[in-house]
Amino acid sequence: MKYICTVCGFEYDEEVGYPEAGIAPVTKWEEVPEDFECPLCSVGKEAARRTRNTKPSARGYRLSGGRSGGV
Repeated sequence: MKYICTVCGFEYDEEVGYPEAGIAPVTKWEEVPEDFECPLCSVGKEAARRTRNTKPSARGYRLSGGRSGGV
């Protein structure tokens, strides 16, 4: 399942996780800490919505428009 930030388009992919923040692959969104903030725009976890997008994303997250996000 994937979740997208409604403010900036950051995409969290449960299969990939977010290792940069210590979130291991296969971590369900519900298991991501409540104090998680979007790494691109710093809004809280509550700003993310589940997406039906099944297209693989680079490193588990994408920006709207298909540009890869990353460090």
